[in-house]
Amino acid sequence: MEIQFFFLNHDEEVVGVLNDAIVCKVHESAYQAEFAFENTDVFSFEDCAYIGFVDVNAELVFYEIIDINPRLDGTTSITAEHAAMTELLQEIVEGKSVDGSEAGYAVSRVIEGTRWTLKSADSTPQIATSFWYKNVWECLETIKSLSGCALYFGWTITGGIVSERYVVVKARAGADRGKRFDMSKDLTNIDVHIDKSGIYTLLYGRGKGEEVGTNTSGDATYGRRITFADVVWSTENGDPLDKPADVEYLEDTAATNAFGRGTTGNKRPRKGVVTFAECVDPEELIQLTYAKLQTVNKPKLTISSTVIDLERVWGYSHEAVRIGDDVTIIADQWNATYQDKVVDIVRDYLNPLQTEVTIGEEGSTTYSIQSDLSSVIESVKEQADIGSSVATANPDLLRGFIDTMVTRIISSGTGITTDPNDGSLILTANDGSSAVKLTGSGILIADSKEAGAWVWTTALSGTGVATETLTAGVIQASLIKILGTDQFYWDSSNIIIQNPSNTDQQIRIGRYDGTNYGIAFTQDGGDTWQNALDFSGVHISSGEIDQITISDDAPENPAIDAVWLDTSGVPNTFYRWNGTSWVDCGQEVNIDTELSQLKSEMQNYVDTNAASAGDLASFEQTVGTILDIDENGETTLIQRIYQAIDASGDAAASQYKEILKYIRFVNGSIVLGEQGNEIALTIVNDRISFTQNGTEVAYISDNTLYIGNAIVRRGGILQLGNFGFVPEEDGSLSFLKIGGE
Repeated sequence: MEIQFFFLNHDEEVVGVLNDAIVCKVHESAYQAEFAFENTDVFSFEDCAYIGFVDVNAELVFYEIIDINPRLDGTTSITAEHAAMTELLQEIVEGKSVDGSEAGYAVSRVIEGTRWTLKSADSTPQIATSFWYKNVWECLETIKSLSGCALYFGWTITGGIVSERYVVVKARAGADRGKRFDMSKDLTNIDVHIDKSGIYTLLYGRGKGEEVGTNTSGDATYGRRITFADVVWSTENGDPLDKPADVEYLEDTAATNAFGRGTTGNKRPRKGVVTFAECVDPEELIQLTYAKLQTVNKPKLTISSTVIDLERVWGYSHEAVRIGDDVTIIADQWNATYQDKVVDIVRDYLNPLQTEVTIGEEGSTTYSIQSDLSSVIESVKEQADIGSSVATANPDLLRGFIDTMVTRIISSGTGITTDPNDGSLILTANDGSSAVKLTGSGILIADSKEAGAWVWTTALSGTGVATETLTAGVIQASLIKILGTDQFYWDSSNIIIQNPSNTDQQIRIGRYDGTNYGIAFTQDGGDTWQNALDFSGVHISSGEIDQITISDDAPENPAIDAVWLDTSGVPNTFYRWNGTSWVDCGQEVNIDTELSQLKSEMQNYVDTNAASAGDLASFEQTVGTILDIDENGETTLIQRIYQAIDASGDAAASQYKEILKYIRFVNGSIVLGEQGNEIALTIVNDRISFTQNGTEVAYISDNTLYIGNAIVRRGGILQLGNFGFVPEEDGSLSFLKIGGE
């Protein structure tokens, strides 16, 4: 799937946009990302400071580049961190406090003086805390911990630069979407471990030491750390635990009764001490201690599992998973159900099938769910992508498909109204995605609107069911006829294709004659059949060849001139039925002998480059013999090549390449000579041409030999017809009549 990536320089200006990435993986809870791109000539990655793209929530998000790794393969890998985190880690709160305020106000206080603004905030529980010389990011994390809120960061680009940075406060992270991981749907493996080490049911909380004076150097000295002894908690007042005054610890009595030491009714708590070295507020200290207690007051349950991440598969958006979501894991093999929150997601934007999800309460329950997609997801994805009906013989896959529909239906919520026009009852999903209409005549179902009106795509009545999409496990077709057209349909036994102009001509796939299975055709409406494919092999019929059968065993009752390819041996052998027996159709040709002869004759061609006039006639005779054209218009040379290729079977390719080293057919010409040699001979329709390094140096045409540079060595005489040039003893050259009468 294509994603646009925006690259910003150190001045926070957009310098380039890329649509193709090799890697885009985001570790959401760690605010880190990994990217990889092919190198581009448009801009240099080294000049870039930020990468931005639209995330799964349809929000523009930026990551600050912290490491660039150019590779020898022409790609560059990039490691980056969330740009909000990297910036706010380097902004300092010198001293601010909030007392009895919601998270939105606390956030606005700590981001004052930065480039960030509060865009919106949900209502949250009130908190009280102080911040002294802490970075802004640390302060925001404290606000999240105390209030239970979630923070989201956004950017706006105007005119190629970042014009706005904002924070959104949500009452909680994630939502309850009704998401379930099920062994029959998207939970493919599960491994459970229960860790009972490190359980504490009572914690003493300690904060920053109280300043008691200065030392000789003038530096402050600290004494006993602060406690929350003066803070009073009562469950009757809405506090999570009871804690009277003068008590310096929090105890989870339910956890003590479950996991403490001793007998029931007399169990001793498991005690521990937790220190928050920078905390100076007792109210904040007790909140932090309680939060820590909830992470250590029970055994740690770890569920490692492989799942199918269906969210980004077309048609499965209702299977969305976000950090903070409440989810359910159904482990059928143990008859157990686990419910908890998503605490981490490593999201692969280019390959969502490799997304990793971690489920559990941080520090106490950790469910590591890694998406390792198998053939199951491919089946689901294929059926979802084409948007067609799902009908499969796999009951587990079908159950999973049904389960995703159940999840979507249950999680949507329902509103009920009455149609004023006909009095029918209309049930509408709370998100407005679908509706059901109930009338006395039947039921209508819709999942979209046009011009504000529902588009009813499924109808159920006493006369039947009409729908655009049907999902089922098994459809009993013994009494069903499925029509594509009158000439193409599926009945209880066959897929049938008829010739529209002659219905006696049919092709059937299935039990074509009521007994035998395969693919067969008939010319007479089914009185006789010729099978094309059955369990004995492949059969080919045509006007000239009655039958070709490809099989290990000889066909039974073959027609005269039927052909059988025997696949029982290597190489396979063709046989023809002569009426009484199978006759071998093969013809053995020794390719090595043919090549040797061709090479020898090619050598003669090379030698003719230095031929004298006296050798010309012999040369022409040799060429004429090799290139002698028969009644079919084929030369002896071409016939030999064809024979060699036909006879060589699987070795044809390599041996054909050997031939082409010396003989090539280029633009209607025959080129003779080993590839790479500087000397070659080319035969065209009106000449025989000699070339050296691609330049024509001599040719024969119209009974005439043309030579650019002639050297005659034998006897020193150059004869032209009855005349010739003759060297004399004194070094002179005479032109004389030397032939004829």
